[in-house]
Amino acid sequence: MVFMGYYLIRAQAELERRMHSVGIDETEWLLESVVIRKKEYDRSAWTPQDHSTQVKLAFLLNLASEYSDVTDFRSVFPAFEISTGFFEHWWSMESVDCLDLEELRVGNGILIDRTGHAAVDAWLDEIEGKRS
Repeated sequence: MVFMGYYLIRAQAELERRMHSVGIDETEWLLESVVIRKKEYDRSAWTPQDHSTQVKLAFLLNLASEYSDVTDFRSVFPAFEISTGFFEHWWSMESVDCLDLEELRVGNGILIDRTGHAAVDAWLDEIEGKRS
């Protein structure tokens, strides 16, 4: 069976300290949390550790290909490496579940207060119409 794996990547506090130490305070894209989505198979030779390692390396490969020529990036990472040790020094990662709002169903008897935001309240009216 095929399913989607979701991995949340967050910058470690050490990365923010490193950025400040080299005088970079406005490179928010290095500190933003990222969710990586990937296909996984329940009948596969891949272990959870294999999936985790793949995601870490893919994240670093993407950073290197997107930003390696950016001056701020080179200032923060003068010796950038594509390795799990390098990833784990600067970032953390956890496997997370994902809620698909298109699939959301509200059970009978659940009361939903309106927010006063027209768009959100219209959405609430719509999902109330899909009660299970």
